[in-house]
Amino acid sequence: MRRWPRIRLVRPAALSMSRAKCSQEEVVDSYFKKLEATLKKYSLEMRPDLIYNVHESGFNAEHKPVKVVGCRSFRHHPQAITSPRSALTTLIACGNAAGDSLPPFLIFKGKRVNSDLRKGALPGTKFEMSDSGWSNSDIFLTYMKTHFLPFVDERRKAEEHVLLICDGHKSHITPDVIDFAREKNIVIFILPAHTSHFLQPLDVGLFSPMKSAYNAACSRFMRDHVGLVITGYNICELVCQAHRMAMTVSNLKSSFRATGIIPFSPQVTKKDICSCSDLVTSTKNNNNAASDARNATTAEYLRETSVKQPEKKLQVSTIWSGCNGDFGVLEGPGCKQATSDIFDTN
Repeated sequence: MRRWPRIRLVRPAALSMSRAKCSQEEVVDSYFKKLEATLKKYSLEMRPDLIYNVHESGFNAEHKPVKVVGCRSFRHHPQAITSPRSALTTLIACGNAAGDSLPPFLIFKGKRVNSDLRKGALPGTKFEMSDSGWSNSDIFLTYMKTHFLPFVDERRKAEEHVLLICDGHKSHITPDVIDFAREKNIVIFILPAHTSHFLQPLDVGLFSPMKSAYNAACSRFMRDHVGLVITGYNICELVCQAHRMAMTVSNLKSSFRATGIIPFSPQVTKKDICSCSDLVTSTKNNNNAASDARNATTAEYLRETSVKQPEKKLQVSTIWSGCNGDFGVLEGPGCKQATSDIFDTN
């Protein structure tokens, strides 16, 4: 390599097969066309304060040690004591293109919130419990009602619409969530499947520095509390420290800018489209495979919902037609696409 000073060895980032197949120019172009139409429909092109992105990330006591300064003559890598893996704690993070961020919303594993779990929380932090520590449809609806809506209503006029960009996880597209969002003028916009690594603002510019800040906070805790390990009672304080350091105005603005949302610029993501997808299979087959997989998963979930809650059948139909079985705006009643095949039991 010394003979070629202009080149260097680079370790490529790992990319799953599903992400490689879906990171295609046709998918991205369609996404930006729908996004542009939505921004124009609700007059949000120049309103970064009304464009939000929400996403979840998991944390536990096991952390990655930060780098340390060492002598070049050391033959062995230095070691750092870490804590054992603990139960998962989920953070629901949200911010807008103007740089405003919501306080943390933390989900702990368990049945009842212990007051000791709240130690070190930032002002406005909310807490919920679940059997797994992950979010679910009920918790996300609670988040929308008790955390997102009050924050948004303080920053908009009553008749103004808010755009909420999120991935297509089933907890985000339940009938109750869609009904609530429609009632409160919240426009939910679903990202294309398996494209959050370059289209979702929080994934692109926030969660990486947040994880780094969390690892640094954990390392400081281990250094300042010799002989102790991090437990679930320390997670809130550490996550809130990382949240405060990562969810800054500049980071949020740059994340929405890097994903081409505000200012609206589809070209900025072209460099992130996976060129190796052409080596996997043809573009047409890739799109069909990704769409079929997404449609099958969504159809199965909506079918189960309609069976368990017959009164929600019409609402479920409108959800499916609102996102056209793929991605875009979930608008509820008024969608015209037929969806009888979802409920066909013959």
